[in-house]
Amino acid sequence: HFNIDADGSISQTCTQLTELKSHTWHRNTGAIGIALCCACGALPHNGRDTEFGKFPPTPRQIDAAGKLVAALAHGLNIPIDRWNILTHCEAALIDGYGPYSGDAETRWDLWYLRDSPGDGAMKPGGQVIRGKALWYAKSSPLV
Repeated sequence: HFNIDADGSISQTCTQLTELKSHTWHRNTGAIGIALCCACGALPHNGRDTEFGKFPPTPRQIDAAGKLVAALAHGLNIPIDRWNILTHCEAALIDGYGPYSGDAETRWDLWYLRDSPGDGAMKPGGQVIRGKALWYAKSSPLV
């Protein structure tokens, strides 16, 4: 439903958030997909050691994802928690096709992200994005 470019700009790819988009196996109905346009050709050696290639996720993208999640959660009255806001990797881990599953269709998108401007360490991607979203939800006007 939304793409976030390297500079943090957000584009909506459909006219209605109710439009069904295929973005996560068995979790598309009633879900909103947000994609960070990055990491083409990336390789996950393990979560904290990801080779993001020529197009790593930028701090602006990650920050924009937090802002967008906060705004959507506020507008749609969705709690910002691990049960409602998940990365593709988190959903794949729950559904059995995530890292270390041995599944040929393994998905690891946003498994780990650099916490920037935080401490700069690689942390679970969902934790980073939800943390930013919670901060924006409490600290900024979301209109």
